[in-house]
Amino acid sequence: MGYAVGWKIAVCNSGGHAGWNQGWRTPLRQALDWLRDQMTPLFEQKAGKLLRDPWGARNEYISVILDRAPESRDEIH
Repeated sequence: MGYAVGWKIAVCNSGGHAGWNQGWRTPLRQALDWLRDQMTPLFEQKAGKLLRDPWGARNEYISVILDRAPESRDEIH
């Protein structure tokens, strides 16, 4: 069994499929990091025109995701 710290390839497998590994994880992580880096300035620019605190609004929105009741949506400022 082999493993590496973080998102590097893990050569161990679940036992479900011979030869299967998690080599897909590193390129996926790199792609998601690239997308985040590309979208952050656009988010700040566009959302900054609509919201006082775009990152705070993003952070508070998790309460709506976790509780879909109308009261939860109304509490977001």
